[in-house]
Amino acid sequence: MVLDFSNKTLGIFMVALFLTLLAASVAFGEGQQEEPAPADSVDDQDVVEITSRRGDEFTFVFDPVGVHIEPGTTVRFVVDEASHTATAYHPDNGKNLRIPEGAEPWDSGTMAPGDVYEVELTEEGVYDYYCEPHEHLGHVGRIVVGDPDESPAVDPSDLPGDAPDAIPSVEETVENGYVPAN
Repeated sequence: MVLDFSNKTLGIFMVALFLTLLAASVAFGEGQQEEPAPADSVDDQDVVEITSRRGDEFTFVFDPVGVHIEPGTTVRFVVDEASHTATAYHPDNGKNLRIPEGAEPWDSGTMAPGDVYEVELTEEGVYDYYCEPHEHLGHVGRIVVGDPDESPAVDPSDLPGDAPDAIPSVEETVENGYVPAN
């Protein structure tokens, strides 16, 4: 039995094989998350990136959910999928104060996948923030800038839904440098 591959047939086969391999490599890469910077290097960075991404089927998370940084560090919020905000708990944003008293509040507004929002944090203390449409699902985070005792954390028990359980402790955040999302 002799198989006759004309140039046209071989070309179609090669294109189909290439597309199959390309689709497999894209599918393999989906769902894999890049690890945050090692704990011993987060404190020394000028820019720290926090990604807003899907946590599981029903939740969204900031990853890492907790970071310890030095004053003057820029925090870069990046949206991986869906629409999110990165919003400081502050009366200017309609919430109780959960950032240092002298700190500037921020609100990224609604961001789409691939959007980036940056804020430089200069006041020492504990900053809690949330995603406006997903706060009740636990889409919250904590940033400790320098010495947490300069502006201690506020008890999260008054936050809605799953938010109180999602915010990492100050101790864990400072000890590890960052707390990855589940």
